Amino acid sequence: MIKELFELKPEIYGRYDEISMLPVLKENNVKYIIYGAGKGGKLLLSLIKRIYNIMPDFIVDKSPSVNNMNGVPVISVKEFQKQEFRKLIVLVSIYKYHEDKKLRSEIDQLIKEVASIKDAKYIVYDAFNIIEPYDMSWYYYVKDNAELFDRTYDFLFDSISKETMLYYLRTIILGERYRGITFPEKYKYWGIDSPCKKLFGLSEDEILLNVGAARGDTIYQYLRCNNPFKKIIGVEASQKEYKKLKQNIGLLEKDISSKIQLDHVLMGTDDKTIDHLYKNEKISLINMDIEGAELSVLKTAINTIQDKRPVLSICAYHKAEDLIDIPFWIKSNVEDYVFALRRYPSVWWNYQSQILQRIELVLYAIPQERYIK
Repeated sequence: MIKELFELKPEIYGRYDEISMLPVLKENNVKYIIYGAGKGGKLLLSLIKRIYNIMPDFIVDKSPSVNNMNGVPVISVKEFQKQEFRKLIVLVSIYKYHEDKKLRSEIDQLIKEVASIKDAKYIVYDAFNIIEPYDMSWYYYVKDNAELFDRTYDFLFDSISKETMLYYLRTIILGERYRGITFPEKYKYWGIDSPCKKLFGLSEDEILLNVGAARGDTIYQYLRCNNPFKKIIGVEASQKEYKKLKQNIGLLEKDISSKIQLDHVLMGTDDKTIDHLYKNEKISLINMDIEGAELSVLKTAINTIQDKRPVLSICAYHKAEDLIDIPFWIKSNVEDYVFALRRYPSVWWNYQSQILQRIELVLYAIPQERYIK
């Protein structure tokens, strides 16, 4: 099923300007080439074909490793210099062309020399606007592992989770903005879709292990929702963040702060494992946002997860493989867990958060006995 997404026509975002004229130019006998036969060129070739339904005359590369790409000849610079053309459009697929003066000068000089000899007209187009919504390494990872993503999709128990995963993968495969459901940030990690709809219940005996506590924002969100608990354990590796964490938790009333334990620990080093540090705690809920180290730290909690069966609320968006490796590991080590996906808003004002929103994806692994249908 995921493979089928690679056949869909991407929606066009960004400033396509001159490049959108390619179909008309082709009809007017203007040749067009792609400069660069690496992953960028491969992706650009695919997108131009799917968006405009046209193919370049050839692809030029300084050191070609293949003779053709999807039926389009790949030629060297020397071979390019032998080509006959009167009017030429050059699409540059190399990511840094628009900002790398040295690279831009090199490409422009190459084209200019050949064009002047042949008394030909040429234009170099920066194709970054087409590739910009894509992270090429993520794109090809999903493409190469489509069947494994299908298996993760099959793990998911509810329709919202399945829809969330598809829309999330569409941002990677099609360069789309995320168009699925986004739940309020205050509900992140607690499986709350609305005050009346929850993925799992919380009790007065809840012991929350908050790994990656940062400055205490997640703990404050838990309190903001009036969620019951017996104890909260906040774990933070950064000394600077831990200092702020202590200050922020210290502002709470004594009857609340006395039930919150704060630990300055870089989890996973030496004997600093969840199993070792918290073996005497009846951990019932673990949440993690630790910048891609989620799986490695989860592995230090295998006994805790198997014996105490906590709900797991794990960020699964830092690495392309998160949506495969994390659920696969959980499923292979514990039985009767239900999987769900939810997406939440981001506080980061960068290109991805504003346009693609390929962030803040939480994987829930919930013991069946706690899952609310």
